[in-house]
Amino acid sequence: MRQLESKKELVKVAESNLKLSRELSKKYFEAHHSIRKESIEVGELVLLRNSALLKSA
Repeated sequence: MRQLESKKELVKVAESNLKLSRELSKKYFEAHHSIRKESIEVGELVLLRNSALLKSA
């Protein structure tokens, strides 16, 4: 019985560690892999590239 209780506790600890690790990895990735530094505002003009047209030519 004690082993089952201990296993349940270990699984809970592992779950919380995994969740924390995923959150930290997400924050690190988003901080270091952004394409642009500034955000695009609503109504702002942007340049689009239509890759479908490039493939058909």
